[in-house]
Amino acid sequence: MSAFHELIARAVGLIAWREVDEVRAYYCEGLIHLSLLFDSGALSFADGALVVNLTASITLKFKEICLANYRNWRFTTQGALLRASFFGEILRERGQKLPA
Repeated sequence: MSAFHELIARAVGLIAWREVDEVRAYYCEGLIHLSLLFDSGALSFADGALVVNLTASITLKFKEICLANYRNWRFTTQGALLRASFFGEILRERGQKLPA
């Protein structure tokens, strides 16, 4: 379970980098992991206190939703890249560019 503890600590620690543009991707990584940790039930709040639940069923659920999130992201991202590539080709043919 120590890897799971490290994941939680990293996700929480990355939130401190919100205002630093150069490492914004790491901040986003932290948000994604925190969201998945809360969605799985590994993290929750009760009476204003953070509750950490590292039971086997919760860690399995976390693993499952992480994999589902990755598959969904990959599918969504690949689709977006294909669409951008397709529209980019059309714009290039017209002598235009995709907005930056």
